[in-house]
Amino acid sequence: MAALGFLGMMVDPRYGGVMDTVSYVLAMQEISKIDASAGVIMSVNNSLVCWGIEKYGTEFQKEKYLTRLASGEILGAFCLSEPEADSDATSQKTTARDKGEYYLLNGTKN
Repeated sequence: MAALGFLGMMVDPRYGGVMDTVSYVLAMQEISKIDASAGVIMSVNNSLVCWGIEKYGTEFQKEKYLTRLASGEILGAFCLSEPEADSDATSQKTTARDKGEYYLLNGTKN
């Protein structure tokens, strides 16, 4: 997927991406027909990780991470599962409180 540019389809070209939503949706559909787990990898990297960094990250973070994520040099991930909730996002207990200069995270992930 990295060699085909699929890991940076929703990343601005300034950071090595393509930023083509229609192609992203079509590629996701075709990849997921064959291997849903590969589609999840592509989706998480583009939609959860890259999007969050591009929307809320600093320019330093964008240059440091987005270029590597878009190229497939590194893969993005997220922590969902908790001991009492498994992967049910509505039952999770981990919190993030904005303390001004930092966030205070409380909770446990698997």
